[in-house]
Amino acid sequence: MGEPNVLTGKIYCADCGAPMYNHRQRKGRERIYYTAKGEKRTSYSNPADCYECSTYNLAYQKYDRHCTCHHISTKALKSIILKTIQETCHYVSLNEREFVYSLQEESAMKDIAVSETVKNRIERNQKRVHELDMLIRKIYEDNVIGRLPDRLFSEYAY
Repeated sequence: MGEPNVLTGKIYCADCGAPMYNHRQRKGRERIYYTAKGEKRTSYSNPADCYECSTYNLAYQKYDRHCTCHHISTKALKSIILKTIQETCHYVSLNEREFVYSLQEESAMKDIAVSETVKNRIERNQKRVHELDMLIRKIYEDNVIGRLPDRLFSEYAY
């Protein structure tokens, strides 16, 4: 089918929060008809390109419904995204200072959250280093006392 849809992996169901799968077909539905002269003709509808709720699709395969059938065409989705971008650009052009201020606030909040995450990770790692130091000391003491033979000590020490 060529390149994947640019929105693949970025669209989520509003009800259950699951990712939405992109479904595409090269040709639309085939329609066979006959002209007034009796000639056989074939036509195809537009190719399908839409997103459907993955929870619904997967639950449907298991005959268990967890979410309803949500779907949206890619054309409608792109139209909504374009309209949202245009409205945002219009808002920014009218309220530039307010928009910049709100972006700075949001960026500061994200920085605080990231720094908290990093601090927590550092604390966990320091705690683990301390635990490992204690284990190494215990192995050394067991070797000195004679509980751990030199052969095993040399094997575990490195």
